[in-house]
Amino acid sequence: MASALDFRADFRQSTFQAAAGDTFSDLLAQHESETLIQSNVIGSLQNVSTAVHGGGVRSDYSILMTTDVTLAVEGRYTFQVGTDWGRGGATALIDNSTGDIVYERVITDDIW
Repeated sequence: MASALDFRADFRQSTFQAAAGDTFSDLLAQHESETLIQSNVIGSLQNVSTAVHGGGVRSDYSILMTTDVTLAVEGRYTFQVGTDWGRGGATALIDNSTGDIVYERVITDDIW
């Protein structure tokens, strides 16, 4: 049964380090070029790890988490995702009707 808000989590083998000047599109292309470990649809952000969703793989990996949100009511909304990025990472808000990136933030620091 699907949750009110499901996430798709794609784990891929990776040792890529986000660098100054990288965009969300750069990081997405790098992620998608790596070997897929596991892809799952999950209903919670708790316990998201390769040990749970990636067959217990312990090597370095990147994860792309995506979700679709349809807002039927005007207003201001906050969406937060806790991250554990040792090699930097990015978040983006994409308009599915146009494919445009409405907002992106790339972090190059080790934010553990």
